Amino acid sequence: MPFARLTIHPALPQDARQRLVTGLTGLISDILRKRHDLTSVMLEAPAAQWTIGAKASCSTAHLEVTVTAGTNTPEEKATFLAAAMALLRSELPDLP
Repeated sequence: MPFARLTIHPALPQDARQRLVTGLTGLISDILRKRHDLTSVMLEAPAAQWTIGAKASCSTAHLEVTVTAGTNTPEEKATFLAAAMALLRSELPDLP
């Protein structure tokens, strides 16, 4: 079962969170060719502040995606990463 864990700061409104989980599910399904109905996405928005280089950052995100090894080409992975980054930046425009 494909699984994605997205951790973001700051917390976003419910509609933005829904766009992120819906978008990630679609990207995993469409680009990585995984079953949409079996794709699981967990969005975590902790209250704790994150830092980058020991300095506070306005927006941060960490995305982990787990799929079965060997089921995607390097090109599919690269396309997915670019599309996922564009999705994240659409909701967190000041993401480094």
